[in-house]
Amino acid sequence: MYIPYLDSIISSLNNRFNENSETQFKLCWLLPNEMVKLQKNEYINILQNIENHFKIPNIKVNGLIWYDYWQLKSQSFINDKMVDYKKLLNECELFPAVKKGIMIYITLPPTTCTVERSFSTLRRVKTWTRSTMSEDRLDGLCMINVHREKMYDKKDEYIEQVINIFGVKNRNLQFLFVN
Repeated sequence: MYIPYLDSIISSLNNRFNENSETQFKLCWLLPNEMVKLQKNEYINILQNIENHFKIPNIKVNGLIWYDYWQLKSQSFINDKMVDYKKLLNECELFPAVKKGIMIYITLPPTTCTVERSFSTLRRVKTWTRSTMSEDRLDGLCMINVHREKMYDKKDEYIEQVINIFGVKNRNLQFLFVN
């Protein structure tokens, strides 16, 4: 019993950390707080791997200029432990290839748990009584359900926004009692 279980764990680890996924994880070296830890020649090798795997045009040229840009930039952004991706994407407006690489990195799920949680939420939210719901409304309900901890922080603000949206949209319902 022990040997097959250990074999299964090793096989799962090999599948998870094969060469293809290693290149995907190398996209994190485009982030300034990670990039400054590398020497320039190491960074060039990583850019070459990214270019070969993702086929992003001009990533090598843009990446080198991006590297030099952050070597000269102030340390305040680099020393932050939490990366503000919105600010980072604004910083790389002049580096379209780097921006594309960072956007790919942001959209990569760290584990399969995120995807599985979304599907289980969809199963809970889309019941037979909600089968005629529009896709837009279903997406909104699922997002609220998945990110409910964020909803509690600004609960009153979100409730007000939802009421305003429902007040503006016409639902095309026939009511029994009309004035």
